[in-house]
This record gives sequence, C-alpha cells and structure tokens, in this order.
Amino acid sequence: MLVAVQCMCDLLTSLPHFNYHMNLIAVLVPRMNDKLLDGQVRQWIFLQCMHMYIYCVAHFKVHMHVICI
Repeated sequence: MLVAVQCMCDLLTSLPHFNYHMNLIAVLVPRMNDKLLDGQVRQWIFLQCMHMYIYCVAHFKVHMHVICI
C-alpha cells in the first residue's frame, strides 16, 4: 500500500496538471482519515496533498477542487 500511495502522491505533486489529478485526489484524500493505515502513510498523504495545494494556489490560482473533496 505504501508504494502505491507514494506513486500516486509523486504523480500528483510532480504533475499537478495531470489529466487524472482529480481521480488521484479522490483516492488519496479519504486515506488521510483511514484508521487502518499506518500514521506515517496518512501523514505522507497529508503532506503531499498540502504540497500540491500550495503549488496550485501559487501557480494556477486554482484551489476550489481540492477544498470540495
């Protein structure tokens, strides 16, 4: 699970304009609250989502799609 999460987070943060970024966000965001996952995995997802959010706000002025999910 950790490798899959890392790959999704890396794809999301390295290519925030990726055409399936909403699908990645929709998969990753609920995992931040998944009690079955290790706390380290949840923290990793949170940090990567925040990184992507900050990047989008700074470069694209787009942030509502992240807030909606």
